[in-house]
Amino acid sequence: MTNPGQNVNRHLRVVPAEAPAPARSPSDDDRYPAPLTATALRHPRSLVVQVAGEVDAYTAPEMHHVLEHALAARTRLVVVDLSQVRFLGCAGLTALVEARRRAEQRTWLRVVATGRVTRRPLSLTELDQYLAVYDSLDAALTAPVGTDLTVGQAIRRAAADSAERARLRG
Repeated sequence: MTNPGQNVNRHLRVVPAEAPAPARSPSDDDRYPAPLTATALRHPRSLVVQVAGEVDAYTAPEMHHVLEHALAARTRLVVVDLSQVRFLGCAGLTALVEARRRAEQRTWLRVVATGRVTRRPLSLTELDQYLAVYDSLDAALTAPVGTDLTVGQAIRRAAADSAERARLRG
């Protein structure tokens, strides 16, 4: 992982959570904002990846790259904060699933989805049964580590829920 504050690429910065935002001067980037930005913030026992903008087929590889770096840090908890995401497409969902698979046993991966733009795709695809989804960043950071479902438990729960829904439909 990089040193806090060191630029890895144009949109990934790892900074301590207490650090003030760096001063910026107006530029062309301000008039035409990047469709996606992701910043990794260190917290005492976790890493928060704040994602903002649109996560689609064009930008998802960048989100995937940021998540890979966050998971490579080998912190016990990685929280993906999607509260500033304006669009979450299938490619973004795939990046989250791949990150969850990669995290497996050594890192707990949590997702913050605060609005319809992020909650609805997670719900419609039933990924909210596979990923640990929280309503706020504070809730994701303060929930005890180890209380989230494992991949196997999530798959079994999703299968049981699907079977129950099929049974109820008749």
